Amino acid sequence: MKGIIFDMDGVLTDSSPIHEWAFRETLRPYGIEVDYRRIAGMSTRDAIAMLLSENDIHEAEPERLAATKSEASRRRMREENPVAPGAFDVVERLAAKFPIALASSGSRESVDAFLELNCARPLFQAVLSGGDIKAAKPSPDIYLEAARRLGIPPQDCLVVEDSISGAQSATAAGAEVTTVTASLDSLRRLLKYTVTASDVPEADEIRRFASGPRHREQWTAIIPAAGRGTRLGFDQPKILYPVAGRTILEWLVRLLEPVCARVIVVASPEGAPIISRRTSGIGGPPYDRNLS
Repeated sequence: MKGIIFDMDGVLTDSSPIHEWAFRETLRPYGIEVDYRRIAGMSTRDAIAMLLSENDIHEAEPERLAATKSEASRRRMREENPVAPGAFDVVERLAAKFPIALASSGSRESVDAFLELNCARPLFQAVLSGGDIKAAKPSPDIYLEAARRLGIPPQDCLVVEDSISGAQSATAAGAEVTTVTASLDSLRRLLKYTVTASDVPEADEIRRFASGPRHREQWTAIIPAAGRGTRLGFDQPKILYPVAGRTILEWLVRLLEPVCARVIVVASPEGAPIISRRTSGIGGPPYDRNLS
C-alpha cells in the first residue's frame, strides 16, 4: 500500500444522522419515507431522483430539492461540527507515512466547510467532491481520479469507506477497501499501517550512527511523558500506548539504549507511579523518574 483515500461523511464525521434528517425534511412534503442506509454514499441529486421515481412523483425537480437538502445539512454541520472522535489524530499519524486524499460524494461547499472549520486541508494532498467527477458512487470515477491526483495506481491505494455504494466504488476502481464507522475504536484500526517493526532501525544501525566522536556515556535522553492518552481513548499515560506490539516507551528505549547512558522520564504526579511500574520491566539504560 502506497496511499490512503478517505471518504468524509460517516468516516471522518458522524454526519449520517444530519444527512438523514435533511433528506427526510426535504422529502416530507411529498410523503416519501427515507431509508438512509439505501442512499448513503450516493450523490444527493441521484438519491433524490431515485426516490422521486420510485414514488411516481414526476413534477418535482431533483436539482432544486437537492440544493434544499444540501443547504439544510450544511447549516447543521456548521452548527454541530460532528467530527469523529480521534479522527484527526489518526489522519495525522497516517499522513506522516502515506500520501492522503479526501474523496467525498458531498458538494464542494460541504467539503470546503469541513476542511476550513477543522483547519484540516494541509493533511490531504488531494481533495475531491461530488462535483469533480461525472458519475457518482458506486461508479469508480471518484477513486480513480483520487488515485490519479496522488500519482499512485489505484491497486496500491487503501480506501476508507463506510457505505455499500462507496465500497463498491472503491472495489470497481481496483483499490483495497476497509470499512469503518465514525468512531474512535473503528478509526484506530487504521493505525496498524503506521508503524511496524521493520520501520525501527536495528541496534547495530544506530550504533554505526553513534560511532566516532559521539560517546554513549556523554548522552542523556529526556522523555517528556506527562500527557494522558485521552484523545486515543486510553486511560493511562500516552507514553504507554501500545503500537505494533510494544508501548511507545519500549520503542523509545530500543532506539535510545545504544547511544544514551541514561534516560530521564519526566512524568506527572499521577502518571509517575504507573510509568515506574512499567519501566522496571524494560531493559536498557537506567531511568530517572522526575515529577513535573
